[in-house]
Amino acid sequence: MTMESRDIHCAFVEMDTDRCEYLQNHLMPFQAISGVNYSIACTPFSEGIDELAKQRPEFFTGRLPMFAFIDPFGATGAPFSVVYRLLASPRSEVFINFDVDAVARIFGAGDHARHEDLLGDIFGDNEWRSEFERFSSDFPNLWWAILAAYKTRLWNLPRVRASFSFEMTIPILFLTIILSSLVSIIVDWKR
Repeated sequence: MTMESRDIHCAFVEMDTDRCEYLQNHLMPFQAISGVNYSIACTPFSEGIDELAKQRPEFFTGRLPMFAFIDPFGATGAPFSVVYRLLASPRSEVFINFDVDAVARIFGAGDHARHEDLLGDIFGDNEWRSEFERFSSDFPNLWWAILAAYKTRLWNLPRVRASFSFEMTIPILFLTIILSSLVSIIVDWKR
């Protein structure tokens, strides 16, 4: 399918089959709207992005703009390598729900949570060790170190030009939003 530059394509990647079915039913009425297209991949996030890149390479080459909202359940499921791939396009923006509290819990659980592998995927490297060790018993400062570490990795990506953060406090929930890239956005949930 050839897309016009004014068309909107929404790609949903959802691993849970019940949610995929809900999306399919909820989005069906939008099929009738000219210029609005969507696809649903019921698969893990990384695999869904791989499939989307094959089906719609124009979003990954910069021919068409791309906005990605990444909302993993918990801290895992959105490897930094995939975020990097999405931001490699010169016309991309990313909004990420980044669960700092869950990252801190993974770090604190150590080998019981396979923290080496999980944190390596989340941050895209193993430098996190030296960045977090001094905060191992200081959770509030560990949260800020995690946030700073993720933002630093975003700033170090070739096309990322900016990263802004701000906080919103909601009862029981502490929310930090970081904007970066051509503007990439990250949301941190802290409970």
